[in-house]
Amino acid sequence: FFLFLFFFLLAPLNISNFEKILMLINKRKSIIAGIAFFYLLFILTFSNDHPFNYQWGNYYLRNAVLIFFNSSWLHKTIFFIFVIYSVLSLCVTELKSKSFYLYYLFTFLFLLPSWLIEQRYYFIPFTLFLLFKKEDKKWVEISTLALFVIISGLFYLAIRSNRYFL
Repeated sequence: FFLFLFFFLLAPLNISNFEKILMLINKRKSIIAGIAFFYLLFILTFSNDHPFNYQWGNYYLRNAVLIFFNSSWLHKTIFFIFVIYSVLSLCVTELKSKSFYLYYLFTFLFLLPSWLIEQRYYFIPFTLFLLFKKEDKKWVEISTLALFVIISGLFYLAIRSNRYFL
């Protein structure tokens, strides 16, 4: 779910990385086999079976997303496409220092043990990523900031109306 959110929350960066991702795949054809392997593993093992991730899907936006993308193999495939694109985008995104690449390992270890899919645990990894990544093109940085402002406003209005919660 972290990688799914990464795709949308950092859409400008992900769009900017498209050509780099294509070059990476062309350079290393074995990535396609890896994607196929992880797709099979994902389809066979991805489940949303924590009780709190299935409750109140009409109120908790997170649960609605999880329930929808867990409802069929087609929906799971679409979810996987967003996730794998995020992984590839992370692969081509430069960080400020070589030691910062440990961030990926620690993020994985930090999020792995949690059975409950809860987006509040993502604040630390997202913040560290924003701090560790090299500055990108000016339009990417400004677009990302604008996207954060718009999403924050929309979430504020939705939560304030008591119709939805994250």
